[in-house]
Amino acid sequence: MRKKSAVFIFLIIASAITGIVLSTVLIFEYYGISNAAADAVCSKWGKGINNCTIVSASRYAAIRGIPFIKEIPVAAAGFVFYSFILAVLITGVLQRKSLDVKSALLFISIIAGTGFAGDIVLYLISIFIIKVICPLCVMTYISTFIIFVTSILLYRHENTLKEDTANGNVL
Repeated sequence: MRKKSAVFIFLIIASAITGIVLSTVLIFEYYGISNAAADAVCSKWGKGINNCTIVSASRYAAIRGIPFIKEIPVAAAGFVFYSFILAVLITGVLQRKSLDVKSALLFISIIAGTGFAGDIVLYLISIFIIKVICPLCVMTYISTFIIFVTSILLYRHENTLKEDTANGNVL
């Protein structure tokens, strides 16, 4: 694996871990368990009002109507999303086979693209319906965007490496 590939992989891993941490904080926020760091970030954007608390109290903060569970915070779906991406990437990289890495990257690109589309919808709901922007939520959207773009770039880079190797060119 080339140096550029390693940087891309590191960026995806760092973004997924960031997403996991932010999602965890947002889960706590949903259940009314806040911490000083989250309060500081969320209140700074709201001019003293904790925007994250307002968003987490909205009807859009949870997926409702799930049998036996009743509701799941959207942040929990984010936690699963980022954990899944991290697991797929690490599994693909540990296989050390070009095909497995490329398959993992293609899968991550599709999943991250879908996640980013969902993030756009959540952002629009936040702006136009709730009328409050949650900074921690925005940070998760940025993490998803970074994963999406980086996975596409890395997938293309891996394809270029394979073509150059097949043609006898060494980078």
